[in-house]
Amino acid sequence: MASPNQRTAEALDKLLAQKNTEIAIVLALQVSVKELVNRLLNRGLTSERSDDRDEDVIAARIAEYDKKTAPVAEHYKKYDKVKYIKGEGNIDNIFEKLCDEIDKKMKKKV
Repeated sequence: MASPNQRTAEALDKLLAQKNTEIAIVLALQVSVKELVNRLLNRGLTSERSDDRDEDVIAARIAEYDKKTAPVAEHYKKYDKVKYIKGEGNIDNIFEKLCDEIDKKMKKKV
């Protein structure tokens, strides 16, 4: 049985099909929970966001992502549209990998 978020993705696909377009690629950055928590805690040091300073709130946000967003990627995996990119390390390298995946997808469409 499809989750509500998978049904939302299916509805989006139908809407886009009516407009003669589609989701071409879903780029998903893979980052460890430890790294996510560290990044948000560090952001909390310089931002006005109190939720970036509370590890319990951060954990709840990550759980919410896993519950609501990850199933959307599962929907698009069925159509070989999801590309996972390591989201840790040098920002320029991560950006380059994202651009490479987009470029590959664009070349296939031509």
